[in-house]
Amino acid sequence: MAAFTVQEEIGLRGARVAGYTLNPDLAIAVDSTPALDLPMWDNTENDRYNTKLGQGPAIYISDAGTISDPRLVRYLAATGEKYGIPFQFRQPGGGGTDAGSIHKQREGIPSVSLSVPGRHAHTAITIARLSDWQNTLNLLHAALTDITPSVLSQR
Repeated sequence: MAAFTVQEEIGLRGARVAGYTLNPDLAIAVDSTPALDLPMWDNTENDRYNTKLGQGPAIYISDAGTISDPRLVRYLAATGEKYGIPFQFRQPGGGGTDAGSIHKQREGIPSVSLSVPGRHAHTAITIARLSDWQNTLNLLHAALTDITPSVLSQR
């Protein structure tokens, strides 16, 4: 099943309702994430980046609202490696996705976020690489095709 939610930016409202109502076995929140990968203006090392353009979808370890389920993080990474789909781990930090609300519903729903890196989010000119979009879809498709209940029985 899939849910397309609303009002993520103003309180994860749609995700809260979807997570509670659908009560899924697990959730993969698909979103975009900042690619803060440009050189710093003062020529110092950029230690603020979350993700980088051109390196594939970003698998979240944690953000301001969620610590991703480690079983799902490992599963997405293993799936990417198995099929040769490039991916990266989003550097922990601020921000958040619908997973921040979904994982707190009912007894807790194992959740992870998978995001397309992009620059200038929330503007009229968001920039992303087509290859990152395609590889996000490839990784999501492969993961959903191969997943079995044993993924959640692992420690």
